[in-house]
Amino acid sequence: MSLRFISVSKFVMRAVAPIIFIPSILVLQVYLGYEVALFPLYLVPVVQLTWEFGWRGALGSVALSIGVWILGSYWSEQNFSSEGIRYYNAGARGIIFVLAAVFVHLFKKTMENHRRQIEAMKALLNVCHGCGAVQGSDGQWVPLDQLVSHPKSTQCECPSCAAMAAKPHGDR
Repeated sequence: MSLRFISVSKFVMRAVAPIIFIPSILVLQVYLGYEVALFPLYLVPVVQLTWEFGWRGALGSVALSIGVWILGSYWSEQNFSSEGIRYYNAGARGIIFVLAAVFVHLFKKTMENHRRQIEAMKALLNVCHGCGAVQGSDGQWVPLDQLVSHPKSTQCECPSCAAMAAKPHGDR
């Protein structure tokens, strides 16, 4: 029973809380009027839902944020010289929301790629989790600071590079 509660509470924190945040911004927008720009607050649920649910969360939160902003501009009796300006402003905000979602999505993908690369590298090396020492192929443990502080040698590993290194400089 408690595991079900934990999974429900995680879902609430991941999805429902940001969705509830959007109407809260609407109430503030109507209460404070159009003179106070609250549209940056809409970025909070856009970023949260993009992080948690990817493109689906991004598109849903962007559409919801734009719609609620338009509704708030009507309810706060914001007057424009032309009705098209209201939708232009909503579109401009939508572009900002979409860009934020794209950047968050790209950042998360980059982090996941780096995490995978680090895990792959950890699988290749035997590293002590306590001090960070690395076990070499000879079985000796070498502290990480010794590995990093030594300049790289110009050792040739493959046969073709070794052959190139053995030739006199004039023969190259």
